Amino acid sequence: MDPFDPLPVQALTGRIPPKNPPDPDRARLLQPAGLVASMRSRRVAVGLVCTAVLAAGSSAWWLTSLRRGLPDGAAILRMGEMPQTTSIFDRRDRLAFTLFREQRIEVRLDEVSPYMQAAILAIEDRRFYEHGGFDAVRIGSSLWANLRAFQVVQGASTITQQLARQSFLTPQRTLRRKLQEVMLARRIERQYDKRQILELYLNKIYFGAGLHGVEAASRGYFGRHASALSIDEAALLAGLVKSPSAYAPTVNPARARARRNVVLDAMRETGAVTPAEWQVARSAFITLRDDLQVGPYGQYFKEQVRRELVDRFGSETAYAGGLRVFSTLDVAMQQAAESAVAETLAALERRRTAIGDRSRPRARQRPADLAPLQAALIAMDPATGDVRAVIGGRDFGESHFNRASQARRQAGSAFKPFVFAAALESGFTPATIIDDLDSPVAMARGSWSPEDEHSAVGAISVREALRTSSNRAATRLLEVVGIGATVRYAASFGVGDMPEVPSLALGSGEVTLQALTTAYAAFANRGRVPSALFIRRVEDQDGRVLFRADPAVRRAVSESTAFLVASMMADVIDTGTGSRARRLGFTLPAAGKTGTTNEYRDAWFVGFTPALVAGVWVGFDDPKTILPNGYASDIAVPMWAAFMKAATRGLAPRWLTPPSNVTTRAVCRVTGKLATKGCDHVAVAGEDRVVSRRSTIYMEYFAAGTEPTESCDLHAGSGLPGRIASAVGVGRKPPPVLESTSLPPEVAGAAPAAPQKKRGFWSRLFRLGRSEK
Repeated sequence: MDPFDPLPVQALTGRIPPKNPPDPDRARLLQPAGLVASMRSRRVAVGLVCTAVLAAGSSAWWLTSLRRGLPDGAAILRMGEMPQTTSIFDRRDRLAFTLFREQRIEVRLDEVSPYMQAAILAIEDRRFYEHGGFDAVRIGSSLWANLRAFQVVQGASTITQQLARQSFLTPQRTLRRKLQEVMLARRIERQYDKRQILELYLNKIYFGAGLHGVEAASRGYFGRHASALSIDEAALLAGLVKSPSAYAPTVNPARARARRNVVLDAMRETGAVTPAEWQVARSAFITLRDDLQVGPYGQYFKEQVRRELVDRFGSETAYAGGLRVFSTLDVAMQQAAESAVAETLAALERRRTAIGDRSRPRARQRPADLAPLQAALIAMDPATGDVRAVIGGRDFGESHFNRASQARRQAGSAFKPFVFAAALESGFTPATIIDDLDSPVAMARGSWSPEDEHSAVGAISVREALRTSSNRAATRLLEVVGIGATVRYAASFGVGDMPEVPSLALGSGEVTLQALTTAYAAFANRGRVPSALFIRRVEDQDGRVLFRADPAVRRAVSESTAFLVASMMADVIDTGTGSRARRLGFTLPAAGKTGTTNEYRDAWFVGFTPALVAGVWVGFDDPKTILPNGYASDIAVPMWAAFMKAATRGLAPRWLTPPSNVTTRAVCRVTGKLATKGCDHVAVAGEDRVVSRRSTIYMEYFAAGTEPTESCDLHAGSGLPGRIASAVGVGRKPPPVLESTSLPPEVAGAAPAAPQKKRGFWSRLFRLGRSEK
């Protein structure tokens, strides 16, 4: 049957067929078209459904991915844990240095000037107290302004959004980041109140010049706390938030001033300032003062403190924990030390150049020849060990190596006081005569006689030997006392392990300047050696004490020995190898000792007053001659004197008080025995061979029980009975005429002489008690 028969069509459609049946060919064309249209409709519907499902799924996945990249609630609660600056204060609790990863000093909101709060709100977020994290009104106005300008001319981020971005997000300008910012802002608003959010923002925001937070910015730009900011200063800081580098007053004051005035206009519009205040603030000049950027001084001191903090608390706490570190630094002394070192090194370099030390063409010199002359200095309180100043080299920027605490060098004659202290502990006295100086020292491989540029006499007192730095006397003392005993005494002073060799008496052992200076402190501190201290106390940002130094001292020698050595070392400064300090104008009572090593490679001087001990060292990192015949008296002493003159300026003269077990006796300089009347006018031949009469009597200190008991027998016949006996040709042989070079000058460090009695008749008659030819 034909498929287009009317009957089947009626049966299929339920309609009455038209009178004129359609053309079979036309019907054949119409049927497929209807089916195709129907199928297309179905596909469109299915596509729309699928698209909607995919869009919903994608949106859900995208929102999930946005949340997945955001911090959890615990992280938001820790948002206030920001890296904070560690502040290091000097001995007078004034800021000296800072350590930081981000230079920030956290403050509470009530410690921030109301003007600063008003300025930030006026320029950054006027509806801060009205919105819930993002400002829809501001977003709309910002979008319209940007569309009209065909560029981004106005932002819409609230303070809460900025805080979210600063704390957790990147600065990239993408839709994803912006949506995350809004989501975070909403969560922050739920976990913090408005004052907490503003406080966090003011402490976290960056103000340029490495300054994070309003307190650091206030002190870094204006030298005052955030609580003391004026209207114009607050407006300037608030203007920096938009672009710290573009509006930095340190770079472009004119642009900073223009931006400040924009903020002032905003403050006037919001009613934060009156028209009169606005006018005054707009006309104010920008005056900058950095209260955080300390001077370039004390970098070696700062480095030592940094090392100790890292060792004790770890790097993270040291750099970001906001510690308050109270150091022992004396800023004035540190500056005086750096000036003394710089000036002395410059003078020495000029002398080296003048004598042709650099005569070879520079291109032909070795790296060691081009290395600069170095120096180190350290000064401390001898009683507590508190370090007042330290210099580890001529330039911290070129070398962080601390030559005061890390470089070990031979001490030369600066080691001798420990040999003499061991001798006194073994029963010697300052008046003991050391004889047989010309005899060589017996050694396993033969004998050894040290060179002695300072003295050629065959016998010398202990006091005079230290004053003149006699090598032969020091070696003889070491031989008598014993090398092992001397090494043990040296160890008790804290100078380290010394070699057990005869040349130890001349300082062949290696020490650091810090250890040597700390050991000398014992002579000013009644025989007790302190520990070098750089830090007094460490507190956290809330004032809780985390560390407190406990000054530790250890006894090295007895009080009497320490005092006797100090009194002998006073002669070194007054009339001995350190006397140039007096000629350079240092006048306070003091004691010290020079040290020069072989080939003049190292120059040392360590000296002290009762309140300050200081040591200096000069030399090359790669040891070589500093200057021909460059003794420490000419190289190190001037540096020490320059520093001590400045460090002790204005102090009253004061010297050590003798311990209760130290007594005095009048002794003869020549024999070391109790003085007789004949010792008062001894025949002495001068360099011109003219004989004069001089007194050889002086008052000497002795530890109780070591005083001499025998009287001088060399000059016993030189008194009045001796003169009468000589006149009639009977009696003992007169004492020999002494060479003037064998007599030391007046002993400044010895006990004060007894008051002279008024000369009587017989004294005047026989011309006793005065010099005569």
